[in-house]
Amino acid sequence: MPALLGKPHAGGRTTLVSHSNFGEFAYRDGPWKLVWRLSKPNLEQSRGKPTVPELYRLDSDVGEQPELSAKHPDVVQRMTKDLRALIDRGTSRPGQQASNDTLVRFETTQEKRWAPALDD
Repeated sequence: MPALLGKPHAGGRTTLVSHSNFGEFAYRDGPWKLVWRLSKPNLEQSRGKPTVPELYRLDSDVGEQPELSAKHPDVVQRMTKDLRALIDRGTSRPGQQASNDTLVRFETTQEKRWAPALDD
């Protein structure tokens, strides 16, 4: 684990799950970040379509350039499997089991809004 204030960090998580308001998921594992991007320019055009995985190594590339999924398909496959396992378990906390209140899909952009649109 990285040092914090010059002291080694013991324990703690090495992973992080993120979900944007546009429906994009990201999964961080150590130095790696895997993002499932919208396939089209915006959410409405992307609904129901497969997402596009993009891989970055943040310890040497905080600007997320270049995109590395073609060079590291094994990392993409492992991280995809790991995120699916967290979703199936219903929680990212070790040793716990829970359930999601809806079907969680990151390989495809959601087809419908999760809530009705607000009237103007």
